[in-house]
Amino acid sequence: MKKTLLALTFLLICIFALSACSQGSANIDKNLPGQSDDDTTSNGTLTCDHVFGDWVTSKEATCSEEGQSYRVCSKCSKEETKTIAKTDSHNFSVQNTNAIFLATDASCASPATYYYSCACGEKGTGVFEYGDKSSEHLYNGENTCTVCQNYKDTDVVFTFNTQTNTYHVTDYKGNATEIVIPSVYKGFPVSSIGEFAFCECKTITAVKLPSSIVSIGRCAFSYCTALSKLAIPDNVVSIGEEAFRNCSSLKSVTLGKGIQKINESTFAECIGLETIEFPSNITEIGATAFYGCTALTEVVIPDTVALIGTLAFGECANLRKVTLPFLGDKKTNPSNGTFKYIFGYTYTPNVKEVILTGGNYCGFAEQIPNNAFDGYSSLEKIVLPDTIVIIGDRAFCETSLSDIQLPALLGNIGDEAFLGCKFITFIIPDHVTIMGESMLVGNPIESLTLPFVGESHSNYGKLEHILGDYVGHTLKEVTVTLGNKYGENIFVPHYAFQNWSSIETINLPNGITQIGQYAFYGCTSLQNINIPDSIDSIGPYAFFECTALTSIDIPNGYIGSFAFYGCTELTEINLGSVSSIGEGSFKGCASLKRITIPNSVTKIGISAFAGCNKLEEMSIPFTGSQAGFNASIKYFGYIFAGNWGVDPDPAVYQNDVPETLKTIYYTSGEDMLWHNAFESCYHIENIYISEGLETIGNEAFRNSAIKYISLPKSLTTIGANAFEDCTLLESIVLGDNLATIHDYAFKNTTALKNVYFRGTEEEWNALMENVREEYLCSATKYYNYVA
Repeated sequence: MKKTLLALTFLLICIFALSACSQGSANIDKNLPGQSDDDTTSNGTLTCDHVFGDWVTSKEATCSEEGQSYRVCSKCSKEETKTIAKTDSHNFSVQNTNAIFLATDASCASPATYYYSCACGEKGTGVFEYGDKSSEHLYNGENTCTVCQNYKDTDVVFTFNTQTNTYHVTDYKGNATEIVIPSVYKGFPVSSIGEFAFCECKTITAVKLPSSIVSIGRCAFSYCTALSKLAIPDNVVSIGEEAFRNCSSLKSVTLGKGIQKINESTFAECIGLETIEFPSNITEIGATAFYGCTALTEVVIPDTVALIGTLAFGECANLRKVTLPFLGDKKTNPSNGTFKYIFGYTYTPNVKEVILTGGNYCGFAEQIPNNAFDGYSSLEKIVLPDTIVIIGDRAFCETSLSDIQLPALLGNIGDEAFLGCKFITFIIPDHVTIMGESMLVGNPIESLTLPFVGESHSNYGKLEHILGDYVGHTLKEVTVTLGNKYGENIFVPHYAFQNWSSIETINLPNGITQIGQYAFYGCTSLQNINIPDSIDSIGPYAFFECTALTSIDIPNGYIGSFAFYGCTELTEINLGSVSSIGEGSFKGCASLKRITIPNSVTKIGISAFAGCNKLEEMSIPFTGSQAGFNASIKYFGYIFAGNWGVDPDPAVYQNDVPETLKTIYYTSGEDMLWHNAFESCYHIENIYISEGLETIGNEAFRNSAIKYISLPKSLTTIGANAFEDCTLLESIVLGDNLATIHDYAFKNTTALKNVYFRGTEEEWNALMENVREEYLCSATKYYNYVA
């Protein structure tokens, strides 16, 4: 309307103007209001410098169409127009139920929903309902609708507990093969499976329990003979007695960590059960819990278990490997501490391997109780924890054990602990301080390592203490790692290995100071033994009749009487720095050909080398019983004497010098060779005397068989009759310090041909001024001898 009025006004103005112009008055103003005379074109047409008003919207813009606006000049009423761009704003108020606007399908809980739309067809974000609810439910694995929580009827009977506001499964009336228990029923949690709920439901093969279940009642699934799959969530804290009894198709069970106790007969007679995985915090396994589970081959019981009921694994006929935290019914002070306890005594499965992760506390330390595996003949392997300190009496008696690693801290092994086992090699740790009587009797042991011999390291003992009778034994090698100890002495005890005729090798530790008397007496197969540097004495008869011994090194100390008597195969002896050799020490060593007695030896007993009938060469530091002036007997043959009486007649002893002994090295370094020292040695041909000797005593070589002798440069005096009747003496070497040759020194040396003198002829002549030894004088002399 407004536009129309403006148009009419403009028309009237134009008519009025034309009317005025037609009067032709020369003095009428022809310009428009506000227009000057200059506002004309060259042809006289009027122009206007427009003054427009505000834009006026004549059509509103929308999201689908452009808008329009105009404005008018206040001088000439000229009008301008322009287009208004489409707007970005939508008006989402249209309810359109076309499929393209569908937001959600109809469900059992609500109708379908659609998006509001704009007139332009653009889809909004808001929704509106339209239509009816669906009659179909969307069930999950628990047979519960995920939308409306409706539970699909599966013939499971639920009972509501008003005190706990939870449901319990109390019965099942169907014949399905797979059962899924919901976590929520009719809006309330399902918290337990009640007693006998599924008992004898023989069609069920699998049961899925929700995490809401906290307990399973007595006999809940007993005799479900088709049940083969079972997983118990961690929230379950109790399982009733016989809950899964006779579930004969059940093959494996995994128990959640909420279970702390398996009750009596829980899985009894599950004959198909092959594996059971216990939770890490289980503390108790009830009586007959797995009784009759004949398919079980291995069981691992966690360390957290503190109690095990009787017959927990009774009649588990195929069980072969068991891991246990202790033996018997409980860890501390068990009323029954035997391995058989968990099986019962009427029937024992054929378990071959046992791993113990802990011992029993029976007082003050972890131990294997008495009779723990006694008579368990199928046991072939046992693994013991490092914490075991004591192994009780008959602990492994009459088992089939053939290998074991004893704990490093083991201190006590009981009587008959391993009696009747099958050990070929056995190693006893150094920490052991007590070894029980007969602990290894009846084993076919060939190699034995032990810290000491006997019952206790601080007492004397015999190998028979742990091995029994040596007759017919198979033992070949023994290693002693520490030795017995008394005060500061570390020793091999008296009689320790006496008559162990099977032993071939003995290994002794450094630190041993004494080998006791008869220690290896009668070890007729002994071939190898090391005598440590720490030794200071070998007792009497220590190696008596060790007839297989071929060599021996004795670095130090005293050798007792008859120590190596009768060692008939001994061919090599190294005496090191030995200080004393007892009587008869090497008597009867019939294979010995050479022996060097070091200068460290100060005493040699009578008959020390008697019966060494193949001896060819010998080095000695003195003749007779001992070095120095205090020797009771000074004759060389004393150490070969065939009888024990002391006789002043040297011939009594010299007759026993072996016929084969031809060469003697006299290494003493003392200044005098005693009177009669080698008198009547009928077979010795060569004697070599070391420097230091100054005097040869009277009759020292009288009536001997020497053919050649070299006397040292240090010699100054040859005693009377020293070489008398040496009828085989052919050559002699004399030193230039020789000053005195007593009467008859060379009487009847009828074979003497050569004298080698280390001095000059003049010195020789001076020496012989007062000597009237015809054979010495008539022999050929060689002066300035230097050989």
